[in-house]
This record gives sequence, C-alpha cells and structure tokens, in this order.
Amino acid sequence: MDARLNDFPEVGKRLKTYRLAAGYTAETLAAAVSKKFPDSGVSRQLVFNIENGRRRMDLSSLIEIARTINVNPLSILCDLDRPFMRIESGSLSGLTPMGVCRLFGANGFSLCAKEGAPDARQIQVVRTAIELTNQVDSVKEIVEREDPEGSDTGLLFSWVSKTNLLNALGVELPDAMKDIDSKARKIVPPSSYIYHG
Repeated sequence: MDARLNDFPEVGKRLKTYRLAAGYTAETLAAAVSKKFPDSGVSRQLVFNIENGRRRMDLSSLIEIARTINVNPLSILCDLDRPFMRIESGSLSGLTPMGVCRLFGANGFSLCAKEGAPDARQIQVVRTAIELTNQVDSVKEIVEREDPEGSDTGLLFSWVSKTNLLNALGVELPDAMKDIDSKARKIVPPSSYIYHG
C-alpha cells in the first residue's frame, strides 16, 4: 500500500469534521501537532490542502493528527459506521472499512494507543461486521439447504443477533447479506434474537 493515504475527497472531509469537532482551526491544529510531535511536518497549509483534496496525507501525519484531536486514525481514513461500503478512489480504493481494518492488523486498531482510541460504538460495528463476513458462507450454506431444520441453529442465532445489533446501530447490510438474513430469520425463532457478543 502507498505510504500516502487518501480517498479524495472523503478523507479531507472527515479530517475537517473531526478537527472542527475538536475545536481546532487548521492553524491551531498544526501548532498542537507540532507541540506534541516536535519533528512533525504538519502545517496549517498541509491541513488545509488535505481537507480540500489538494494533497494526500502520509501515514505519520495521519497518526499525529488523529492522536492530537483524540480520534481513531481509521475514522479519518474511512467511514467506520458503514463497514460494508467500498472506498471508491485513492490508495484504499476497492477496500471496505473492514478491509482497511484488516490491512492495519489487530482488527485495525493497532494504530491507536491510549490517545486517539476509537469510539466503543465504532469498535462494535467493525468487529460485528467482520464476524458476519467470516460467517456468511456457513450461514448461506445452512439457509439454502432444502431442509435447514436441525442445522447448526447456534450459528444462525449468532448471525441473527449480530445483524440485529448492526440494525440497531443504524448499519445497513449489503443486499447479499440481507437475503441470507431474511432466510435465517425464517428458521430461527424471534425469541432467540439476542446478541451475546
């Protein structure tokens, strides 16, 4: 992967959103980054150019900025609230946020130290989406059997409770998963739709 990261113009828009939410101007953010990371090359102009899609962000700038404004670096790179949506352009093009998380290892959160820790909701969304992606083939095999009754209902219960959790968090499933989920719900009794993590 390229050491320069951006999916124009979304990375810049997300950076600006987080910067403003943290109460920084481009100038005060650059000063705060420089104070925290004395060897940083982050300047007001760099922040402005990244936000306006004129310049790509390198990995060290991403981490320095994210830690300064106290957000998960992956939140700037991709929309963790939409784990199934593919990134359309830039060096991460074609990946979903789950793919970006896997790319960086440890469910994607190894970039984050104590500072800049991801929002607990984002962690839950991404982990649950990864779990569903890992289960999709097995669940599909069960729901497409002529007689799925007596199949591994534990796996189906797990699947349905996880899709319920994502629905409750406002995350839309991809169409292929919606079809599988619909079939799984016909097999699993509604009283079993409880998420157990």
